[in-house]
Amino acid sequence: MLDRRGGGAVAVGLGIARILTEMSLRFYSRWGWGAANQPHWRADADVTVAPRYGWVMTEEQTRRYGDGDASLCAMGGEAGVRRLVDAFYDAMARLPQAKRVLMMHPDIPLAREKLSVFLVGWLGGPKRYAERWGPIRIPVAHAHLPITRADHDAWLDCMDQAVDGMPIRDDFKVYFKEQIRVPAGRVLARSCGK
Repeated sequence: MLDRRGGGAVAVGLGIARILTEMSLRFYSRWGWGAANQPHWRADADVTVAPRYGWVMTEEQTRRYGDGDASLCAMGGEAGVRRLVDAFYDAMARLPQAKRVLMMHPDIPLAREKLSVFLVGWLGGPKRYAERWGPIRIPVAHAHLPITRADHDAWLDCMDQAVDGMPIRDDFKVYFKEQIRVPAGRVLARSCGK
């Protein structure tokens, strides 16, 4: 209720603020408090809470790419990786500048499988590559191939096209493209260092 002097408006406003604060505290205490009022994730919950700031986020929004399997999830899981690899090899078959790189892989179905299994582990999923083919050291695994700068660039062009065609978040596309350049660069550096 408002009184004529306006003091009632302040009292009503403070009353509403107190009720909302109590409701928020009940909600947040249900989920728990993070250390120093920081956002936290609980395995038994589907949201992250920040009691001090009053916001709620899903797990996907709070996990950083590269943490655990966050990158694999962002790619769409193992099925997403397989779609990416299929699109990658389709681009290699389609683009003239990639023909030489494609010819370096005599068994394309095996190459697709190896790349898929490698990427699943590299993105934070199960590390199955070593179980099937032994330990992987990317530059060593490609040391027998005469890889040129043009081959490196063609490989990355194909991967970029495959990533661009994926139904994934744009910020993850940028992240993935930056990260995949690291092992690709190592392969080139080893090949050029011969």
